[in-house]
Amino acid sequence: MKRYIRSSTNAARTTQARDFVNIDVTSLKEQDIVNVNGLDWRLYYIQEYPRAIQYNFINDDSNRKITVTKTPGHPEWLRMSSVDSSLNERVAIDTILNSNKPCVYTHGLEYRHPTTCRVPISKEKAIEIIKSPNTVDVEEEADVFHINTLSGNDLW
Repeated sequence: MKRYIRSSTNAARTTQARDFVNIDVTSLKEQDIVNVNGLDWRLYYIQEYPRAIQYNFINDDSNRKITVTKTPGHPEWLRMSSVDSSLNERVAIDTILNSNKPCVYTHGLEYRHPTTCRVPISKEKAIEIIKSPNTVDVEEEADVFHINTLSGNDLW
């Protein structure tokens, strides 16, 4: 069974257990051992992608694997998603209202080149989208807040 941990900083969230795990991956190299919740995990593979770095760990005793995905960015930047239950509407709305960064909106997965991709929207429209029952991702980037809604077809 493979457990995925998604991280925009060094604090990671498991998608199955919904618990927080802190792993400092900044100085790790292959074959390093990390102790997480009393188990020793060996870093066996590092994969670099254009917008993320993936650290793959294995527990040699149980042969279980976990993956930590670290996306570059500022540690205090907002990154929330209703897919992994990390979306806190109140925190997202307060952060957007208290910032002078503009908002952009995408409906669908960006790599599929949706018709609505990175369209500038007002903060009021962004708040309306966040409060909607749709599947929403809110990501703070260097110069904008990116609001992304996903359809049922995107989640297949």
